[in-house]
Amino acid sequence: MASADVSASDIFFGRAAPTERSLRNRIVGLIAMQEIGINVLVIPLALSTAALAGAKLTDPRLLPLIVVTFLAMGVAMMTNNIVDIERDKKKWPLKPLATRLISKSEALLCVAIWAVIGIAISIVFFNRLILALGLLVLVTAFVYSRYLRDNVGHLTIFLPFLFVPVAMWSGLGI
Repeated sequence: MASADVSASDIFFGRAAPTERSLRNRIVGLIAMQEIGINVLVIPLALSTAALAGAKLTDPRLLPLIVVTFLAMGVAMMTNNIVDIERDKKKWPLKPLATRLISKSEALLCVAIWAVIGIAISIVFFNRLILALGLLVLVTAFVYSRYLRDNVGHLTIFLPFLFVPVAMWSGLGI
């Protein structure tokens, strides 16, 4: 499959990225690694959890909450892609790390930057429990990638996502 054959949905859901190494394509590859199509589902989850927690749409913490949640999910997805490089070379050979469009060190740097930004926003706007729960989301995402998916089943993907609403609710401190 040539670079021109990669669709927007392939990029949006992280299945593929252009393979030709250019600055533009590498940025697209970093976007694809975050599997934004899946992460977009976080926005209604964040808003509905906030509403259930009693937050109003005018609550100034809603935007930082959505940003932190989106960053945390991006970090989890990128971490999964880093862990799964060898597996993806067989199953999803056009993913950015599998094609070496993005190097592992570049991916780790992006993970670190996203994590630091998310932690900084969390410290400024939310209680500290959200950091512990965010770490729990990342640990369960790693356990999913390394063990649960292949030994228990794909439906265990929901395990890391179960902690997301709890983290958001605790972040609001309501």
